[in-house]
Amino acid sequence: RGAGQLEWPADTNAIGVGLCNAGNSCFVNSVLQCLTHCPPLALGCLQPNHEREPGLPGGLGSARVMAMLCDHIRSALTTDAQAFTPSLASQMHEVSTQLTPGQQEDSHEFLRFLFDAASRQTAAERKAAGGKRPFIESLFFGQMQSTVVCHACGNASVRTD
Repeated sequence: RGAGQLEWPADTNAIGVGLCNAGNSCFVNSVLQCLTHCPPLALGCLQPNHEREPGLPGGLGSARVMAMLCDHIRSALTTDAQAFTPSLASQMHEVSTQLTPGQQEDSHEFLRFLFDAASRQTAAERKAAGGKRPFIESLFFGQMQSTVVCHACGNASVRTD
């Protein structure tokens, strides 16, 4: 079992608990529910500290927001409660200063801020990781490469976005 696994192991109960709305926090809850049920991320967060990928709490390149996200996922998948209020709903300032608890926000915007904050590394963390990308980045960030070839001269132009 490890991060990067695309499906839940057969012996895993992958149904997390419900999330309580903390006053206009439905946009946070919807993002957290989706991320909690993403097997590579959840299984990575459920690993013991010594087995974690770089970029997870206890591993190289860990960030406070990534630790908070993993704590949420662990709680959602292992608690006996029927529902709980996610701490990220009241600590949105940790994700971005542009988010305000109690204000109506956008799920997509929250997800982008969350990924950005969870993938930040200090120069020392980048060096210690040996150039390896943060865990959240390795799962959700990508690039598209396009190649255009001139039929007249055969020259190829490669662009990465």
